[in-house]
Amino acid sequence: VLQQPLLKVKLDFNKEINKKVSIEIKDSDGNEVVTKEVIVNGSSYEEAFEIKNAKLWDIDNPYLYTVTAKIGKDIKKDRVGIRHVVFKKNGFFLNGNKIKIRGLNRHQSYPYVGYAMPASAQIADADFLKYHLGVNLARTSHYPNSKHFLNRCDEIGLLVFTEMPGWQFVSKKPEWREM
Repeated sequence: VLQQPLLKVKLDFNKEINKKVSIEIKDSDGNEVVTKEVIVNGSSYEEAFEIKNAKLWDIDNPYLYTVTAKIGKDIKKDRVGIRHVVFKKNGFFLNGNKIKIRGLNRHQSYPYVGYAMPASAQIADADFLKYHLGVNLARTSHYPNSKHFLNRCDEIGLLVFTEMPGWQFVSKKPEWREM
């Protein structure tokens, strides 16, 4: 039995603040689900919001919520899916349903241009993986991947296994271990 879904909001600031922050969560139709104002006194804020009657993100129904944080005129928006993920001895379960993972490893380096690909190419790559190759998971490589690729995966229901972005540096540079 799945528990009532929670949506965890975490805000990190590059300095200590003492300001009012407005947090708003809307469903995919733009309907307000949660609105809250808090005073943040420090360099971060974190809270888990209970989402009543939440629609869960799934590979066949990639439902996304929009989370907006406002501090004065500064606005940050992000789209997120709510899901319940469990690995058991007998397989992978998404929202209580067993899913057979079909995936591949993806590097975002392209011949002749390397990493200099526009958003449209990153989006097309996610679409190709899902709709032409029929995979349901992409394992990213060991560097920060394009936000356009990752956002598109969320939009179309493509699971992402994110590799730690630290190949060749984690064991050689102690400052990476301290992060």
